[in-house]
Formats: sequence, structure tokens, C-alpha cells
Amino acid sequence: MVDDISLAKATALEKANYVLEQVIEYAEGNDNFVMEEGIFRLSGEVPQIDELYQRMKADPTVVNFQDEEKFIQQHHNVTGLLKRFVRDDNMQWSDEAAQILKEELTSQQFDFEKAIKQLLENNHLEEAKMLHNVLYIGRLISLQSDHNKMSPHNMFLIFNPLLIKMAKIDVALEMELSKAASVSTKTDSMGFHKQNAEGKSIYGKTFDETHPDAAAKISQQHKEIPNRQVTPTTKPKASSGFNLGSLLKSAGNWLTKIALPAVKNFFTKSIPSFFKRMTNRKGNESTTNQSQPQVVEIEVKQPEVKTQTEVKTPETTPWQAVKQRQDTEVKIEIKQDSPLTPAIQSQTRPEPIVPQLDKEEQSPKKKALAFFKQREKLGNTDPVPKTSSIEPEEAKHAGLAKQRGLDHFKGLLEKTLSQDATRPKKPGGKM
Repeated sequence: MVDDISLAKATALEKANYVLEQVIEYAEGNDNFVMEEGIFRLSGEVPQIDELYQRMKADPTVVNFQDEEKFIQQHHNVTGLLKRFVRDDNMQWSDEAAQILKEELTSQQFDFEKAIKQLLENNHLEEAKMLHNVLYIGRLISLQSDHNKMSPHNMFLIFNPLLIKMAKIDVALEMELSKAASVSTKTDSMGFHKQNAEGKSIYGKTFDETHPDAAAKISQQHKEIPNRQVTPTTKPKASSGFNLGSLLKSAGNWLTKIALPAVKNFFTKSIPSFFKRMTNRKGNESTTNQSQPQVVEIEVKQPEVKTQTEVKTPETTPWQAVKQRQDTEVKIEIKQDSPLTPAIQSQTRPEPIVPQLDKEEQSPKKKALAFFKQREKLGNTDPVPKTSSIEPEEAKHAGLAKQRGLDHFKGLLEKTLSQDATRPKKPGGKM
């Protein structure tokens, strides 16, 4: 490329190729650059890179980064500047050139020399130049992998996103290519060090040195860059005055693209979905009601009192249970057929244990202890109802467990009462 030609009207691809050539020239004349550890992998000083990129973005020929002493003190700044140009959104290959590269990337083994020849045959000179020079600088860096730790595999990982962008491949193929780039860490997948039949490196020279005829055509095209008709990429500033037409157009766009679709979605999807859920809920409730067992009405008969009531089991303490047990006869009758079988027959509770206590023995602890003593006189037995579903053996074990619990509780009561008897009374007569 001729340096004295302005690239203000050049494409993003032509500008990226120009910067790539400048970086190659800098690398060839600076051994410290190619031997810098992590070169192309590590990032540089972002503020300095951004500042220089903004100055070179419109026309990279106006600034030579090699003259920026503060900038080139950090070698990673140079690679960072190159990355900014090649990653520019406007830096795109033509569709035909991208298809050629894509076919090569989907092959079993990469042969970029073949792809470069096809690009040249189809007159995609800038694309062929970029691909060749990327492989050239990749070889230049990987030759010093003992110093910079950038092997051919590492360089493949670095250039993989650039290949994906140039080929315009989809996400699925991008994942396959990224996976292929990380499979083997020892092979030269991109062919940086590939040799021809004569044993010479294919990418041992730059594009201009390897393909002088194509380089001459590119130089001729660059001379025509200042005469190109470039469509302005910036939009004209909006008028600060009130524009009724623009306002109505914006309102119409809002109605057609946002409001009307939302209303349509509400009436065609939301409301029918709501009624469908309500219908399903009512159906589930009716099904649940039908599947519930039939309610059995139970009449509890007490002396001189007849009521229909729901029996609840209150939470009581052991000594409250003594007081609550009453000498009653409970008769249960089934008023109608029920799925519960066998039918519940009327039964009579046994005589309750109601100890007779003196007035001085009315404390809850003494009442409970008197209950246990009275129970021992009766034989410590509780009759099992005839309709009980407990097997005889199970009933035996249940009775033993109950007896152990009662004996333990009785022992605790006796111990507590003995401690209360020996404890000195407080003034006022309370323990």
C-alpha cells in the first residue's frame, strides 16, 4: 500500500489490512516484540489504545503508531490496536469470500493455501491478503514460542474469533470450530509452518512478496480510493422545532408495533386462557367433591340429652383427664348406609376410676397419685372394646407400653410429692 494515499474513503477491511501491515513491519524489526511473553494474548493499556484508535479510525495513514514512543513502550498496546481494527463491526468480508472460507473451516483438515487461491481467482484480493498475512504473523510469533509461550495452538485460539467473523458462520459451527481449536494442544491446526513441495514455508513471506501480481492490483485500487463516492454514515441532526408529521408517524408506529399486538394478545390468548383455567379448576373441585366418602351422621346419646355433635379430642394433662372422664353411656348409631364396614355397634364404657379424695387432698398431683393407687386396686387393666381392630398380640404389646408409661409417671409423682413434703414452706403458707 502506498503510504501517501489517504484512506479516509477506504473500507474497514482496507484500513484493517493497512494496520496489519504496519504491525508486521514493526514485528520484523523488533525482536523484543515477537519474544514478549503472552504477545497477542495479553491486553495492553486500554486508555492509550482507545485514544490512538480514535485518532486513526477515520484515516490510519495520518498517524504512525511507531512514532508514538509512550504507546510502543508496552508491546501489548500494538496488538491491542490491531484487534480494535479487525473487530470493528464494519470490517466484513463479502458473502462470496466468506463462503469460501466457511467451506474450508468445515473440512476435515484446514488448507488455507487452497482458500487463498480461490479468493484470488474470484478477485477477492483484500480478503486473500488479510488471511495470508494473519497466517504469516502467526508463524512469526509461534517461531519464538520458547520465549513468548505462544505455540501454534495458542495462536490458533487467538485467531479463532477472527476466522469466525470473516467466515460469517452460525452459532452451531462456531461452537464446533471452538471445540476443534481446543482439542489438541500440540498440533499446528492452522498450518502456520506448512511447507510446499520444495520444503519451503508457505507463509514464510508476506502477501505482497508471495503474490506480487495481486499486490500490484491492490495498489492500483488504492490509488482510486480518494476518488470514491462515499455515502455519509452519520445521520443528519434532527431539527429542534416541533414536527407534527414526525410525531404522528411515531405514534402510528407505536400503535401498529406495540399497542395493537398487545391488545390482540390480551383478547386472543390471555382471556381465553383465564377462562380455561377457571373451568378446569371448577371441574377439579366437582371431581374432588364426588370422590369424597359419604358423610356419616352420628348421634351421641347421653342421659336425658340428645344432640348431634362433632366429637373433638381436647388437649388435656393427665390429671385433667381424670376429671373429664364421666360415667356416661355413649351410644353410636349409623343413620344411613356407609362405605365404612363393619357397622359400628353400640358399646358401653366400663366403670370409670374416680378416686374419693378428702378436701385436704385436692391438689392436682395428689389427685393423680390417688388415681394410680385406685387403678392398682382394680388390677391395672383397661378392657379392649369388642370392635377394636387391634390384634390380640398387638393389644398385649400396647398394654405393656401403656403400663410402663403410667408406672414411670407414677414414680415421678411420688418423687415430686416427697420433695414438696420436705421443702420448707414460704411465709404465707405456699410452697
